[in-house]
Amino acid sequence: MHPHPSVNLASLGLLASLLGASASCQVKSPPVKLKIAAAPADYSKEAVVYDSVATTIDMQADGTGVKILTVGMSVQSENAVHEAGLLTFSYAAGNEKLEVEYVRVRKPGGALDTLEKGTAQLHLGNLSREDIGNMRQMIATWDTMAWIYFREGNMPLAEEYARASWKASQHKEVGAHLHDIYEKEGRLKEAEGLAGEDLQKERTMTLHNVWQGVSADFYLLLSADGLADLQFVTGDETLRAALPAIRRQTFSGYVPKGSEARLFRRGILYCSQQTHVCEFTLIPEDSTTLN
Repeated sequence: MHPHPSVNLASLGLLASLLGASASCQVKSPPVKLKIAAAPADYSKEAVVYDSVATTIDMQADGTGVKILTVGMSVQSENAVHEAGLLTFSYAAGNEKLEVEYVRVRKPGGALDTLEKGTAQLHLGNLSREDIGNMRQMIATWDTMAWIYFREGNMPLAEEYARASWKASQHKEVGAHLHDIYEKEGRLKEAEGLAGEDLQKERTMTLHNVWQGVSADFYLLLSADGLADLQFVTGDETLRAALPAIRRQTFSGYVPKGSEARLFRRGILYCSQQTHVCEFTLIPEDSTTLN
């Protein structure tokens, strides 16, 4: 494209007068159409590329509020990692108080994804103490994800992750998070049921009593679809016959829907001679060990 020549405005006015005085002379300039192709933006040399920035503010009647800042960025150099790790927040010190509730980094193949994919390869025949450690870390991360989804207002996912973490660990903090989720959804009766004797009921199943005064331990492998595997470990040998009865039980909600994770649990089957009742109880994950 050639540059436009400079034009003297006085000469242009004189030319217009002359053309106006001549009836037989008309000059029409054809319209000039310029097509400028936009070159694709090249950000390959940029340290950080911001794909999106969104801010959500939720104000309450008492004057408090929550501000959620979501930033999508591509970090493209080692120096940019340190730059992106330095976060600054502005607020009015006169009437505002800043409290950073959480900061989360989402990335493909992140920590939770890695943990879940790792446990997806578990089999009862080749468990290690490292597997138990990874499983416990995964359960704790489920609770973290639940609270993040809760703060973002995504109640279905918040409940899914909190319930799975609660059923596995039954830690007070996890129970408090699930309580808040139920309360937010208006499910007050279920919120109240997360304390007291319901803790034991949550992980105990009653089987048809065929045996009396005996007990045994079992290993279980749970998935989002239910019971993936079951194994007799130790105890009264007659209780090997209880394997089919245990398999018929419902093991739902122990792994979030859509997750490929597998969760290792240990259960105790105890058949009372006095009450003539057999109860199968899952041991909390922090007490789950290998023989």
